[in-house]
Amino acid sequence: MAAMASYVLIPVGAEPIGVGVSPNGARLYVTNSLSNTVSVIDTSSRTVIRNPITYGYEPLGVAVTPNGGRLYVTNRNSGTVSVINTATNAVVSTLAAGANPFGVAVTPNGRRVYITNEVSGSVWAIDATNNTVIKKIPGFDNPQFLAMDPTRDRVYVANAGQEELLVINTVTNAVVDKITGVGRWPLSVAVAPNGRQVYVTNFLSQTVSVVDTVTKAVVPITVGPNPFGVAVTPNGKHVFVSNFGRTSGVSGAHTVSVIDTNNKVVSTLPPVGQFPTGLVATNKNVYVAQAGSDAVSVLDI
Repeated sequence: MAAMASYVLIPVGAEPIGVGVSPNGARLYVTNSLSNTVSVIDTSSRTVIRNPITYGYEPLGVAVTPNGGRLYVTNRNSGTVSVINTATNAVVSTLAAGANPFGVAVTPNGRRVYITNEVSGSVWAIDATNNTVIKKIPGFDNPQFLAMDPTRDRVYVANAGQEELLVINTVTNAVVDKITGVGRWPLSVAVAPNGRQVYVTNFLSQTVSVVDTVTKAVVPITVGPNPFGVAVTPNGKHVFVSNFGRTSGVSGAHTVSVIDTNNKVVSTLPPVGQFPTGLVATNKNVYVAQAGSDAVSVLDI
């Protein structure tokens, strides 16, 4: 991977957490959990292009539909999900979503949306054509973020309370597999473009678990303290991990670890902001929410 020449820091709202990018890479959407807003960023000019979208309390998770037309945002303290029209940047629907909705993901065909309910211990399946709840899937313990398999009908959920990864079949909306052996408090999930590997950040273990979706083998990789977000480039060549580092002065805090296809940390990018959280990656850039700096950093790769 090419060395980082510089960072760009884009101011957003207070305590940004979730980051989503449009399919064409032109727009970035950032949830500002303490401002109760979503910032819209033009990735070409690297500027916020409009006033923040305001709606529910403590927005966290964000997911863009495959056609780029809708944005789904979980509002943790409102118990709702906001549906945003990306053409107008207006909220077109607000759905009740249980106690403490947290993560959100959209299927590759855009027909289903899945929401984790942290306190309710469930995952809700939503029909994206009419934004109605079609099933409440039980059996979870503090489910956090989740990610879709781009190659088949599977969604992987970080089940933090049991330190495991649960797998939902998006056709039957049933839990079909349980993968144990991940670290303490699994938080964020990313799936490789070929669907063969799943990456899970373990917030209390200083590791990322790499799960082979065929053999179910789990390989731990040591990264920085309190790994929060994880993202895979579309070409599958690199994985980026934000190291939140909630205790000040700890070595490796506020950095980004870079992992290659051999499951090795090939680089640790120095701090550019404080308390990095969610992140997304393209083949050219990585966008990292810096919760302690009220900004998003842009990393050229």
